[in-house]
Amino acid sequence: MKQISVVCLLAVIWCLGGCNTPVEILPDPSLGQGVVLLAPKAENGKGVPVDTFYFGTVGGEPSWRLCQWSCRHDMRGAQHAETQYGVEYASESLVMARNADGVLTMALDASKEYLHPRSSDEPWAHILVETDLPFVPLDNYEGLQLTYSMRILKCENRMGEAYNPAVHAAQALGYFHLSNNNPQSEDYRKGMWLGVGLYDNREPGGMLPRVMSHLDKGTQTYIYCRPSECFFGKGVDFADKEWHRARVDVHETLSEALAYFKSQGLFADSDAEDFAFTSMNFGWEVPGTFDCILQVKDFSLKGRLSR
Repeated sequence: MKQISVVCLLAVIWCLGGCNTPVEILPDPSLGQGVVLLAPKAENGKGVPVDTFYFGTVGGEPSWRLCQWSCRHDMRGAQHAETQYGVEYASESLVMARNADGVLTMALDASKEYLHPRSSDEPWAHILVETDLPFVPLDNYEGLQLTYSMRILKCENRMGEAYNPAVHAAQALGYFHLSNNNPQSEDYRKGMWLGVGLYDNREPGGMLPRVMSHLDKGTQTYIYCRPSECFFGKGVDFADKEWHRARVDVHETLSEALAYFKSQGLFADSDAEDFAFTSMNFGWEVPGTFDCILQVKDFSLKGRLSR
């Protein structure tokens, strides 16, 4: 009897110490409840909701927004159709679709967007999804990891001799926006964009081979992206049109970004535990005349609650 009691006690101790199951932080990770469409132009720095697209399930408010920044062909009023990609909404140049298995498809035909080769001072076309994560403290979670799979079905350069890689590109991007949430810090509410994946047509295999960091002029916020192999592993070539799995250690990525920024004289009064999530986005930015199709699935941001 005493032996059974000891075993039970050890089981309880093990469960208290090791049964802390990771919890999902992203709202509606597969976008099953749909998306709110935003107008191509923001007003007073804020997106303007103009439509709602459902993917077969109507219930509750969608947690995600569909952004079509700087696009000429507004998706507003698009009617859903059943296609090879599932439930699809489309304009002349844009497609947003969700299959029953949760695969998301985002397509942008920039050849229908640009009337001439884009110059460096002109805005560029986007199609991306975004969601709010209202000041979720990273320090509340251990083993915090973002995972997803993506593939590039199409990335066709339609520019010919007008192509200038210093100005024109097709990029599939994913970012967290993080903000210092410590009121005692001189950097309180100072934010950064933390890259969590990057496809760039100009790089071998579409994989960013080096750290990319700069000031985003539109939001006046600093960006930090690790090399793509940190997330996808070595030897990936997105030209194969196959699925590639990404694994992002969020704490490790933030620590590396913060060390880099501090070396540049930025975020001097910030520590990693000061930061909180505010939002996430993922999709295409296409500053060149490219026709592009991206698919993504199995989004998940999980961590164990800290004790």
